[in-house]
Amino acid sequence: MKKAFKIISLILVLVFSITVVTPAARSPIIGDNYPQVYDLYWNNRTARWSVDGRANKYEIRLYRDGRRVVTKTQTGRNHNFSSQLSRGDHEYYFEVRPYNSVTGWGSWEQSDSIYIEEFDPIDPISPVYPVYPGTGGGPGEGTNIPAPQMVFNPAGQWLQANGYWHFLYANGVYASNTWLQIGNSWYYINPETNMSVGLVTINQYTYYFNPDGTMATGTIIYNGITHYFDGNGRMVY
Repeated sequence: MKKAFKIISLILVLVFSITVVTPAARSPIIGDNYPQVYDLYWNNRTARWSVDGRANKYEIRLYRDGRRVVTKTQTGRNHNFSSQLSRGDHEYYFEVRPYNSVTGWGSWEQSDSIYIEEFDPIDPISPVYPVYPGTGGGPGEGTNIPAPQMVFNPAGQWLQANGYWHFLYANGVYASNTWLQIGNSWYYINPETNMSVGLVTINQYTYYFNPDGTMATGTIIYNGITHYFDGNGRMVY
């Protein structure tokens, strides 16, 4: 009789463990780790967005006149759609949803629309004119933040102090918030007079500067993530 009672008790314990503990262990983890994208906007032909929470990657859809054109998956928070924006009168918008390895896919969010006209001056089929780094729209528009200066082959010298490199003009003034073109290379000196290294955002565009301060173009692997920078140094993804 005692042996039978022990067997019944063991069965009840197992049933309770299965019905109570197992579902809790399989419940998805949500909360702070659940990502949500917001602030979707167009920067010329580049789709940009922000994210609340951690996202391992994003899925992006481009729509032309309400019909889906292309779907992309990537890790960066911007994507250049220039090659997909065709000439003609069309309306475009994009959608983004984030992915977290713990919580899965988040919800889709939609951007505002832009209109590409037949003779749009920045249409990718139209002639392409050279653009110097740092030119164009950015935080300086409508604010008190000045756009960077551009100085070509300045007279002066590099000096190192406090762990940073600085550029001292021949007149004894340090370069500040300035693009310097020296030979065929571009450098950016931030408002604190420090030469920029690594990923830096300037006027809404993100650039990568090599350890020697020169602006990079093409494919760069930074902290294990692959990025591509166009001919003007602006990050495409």
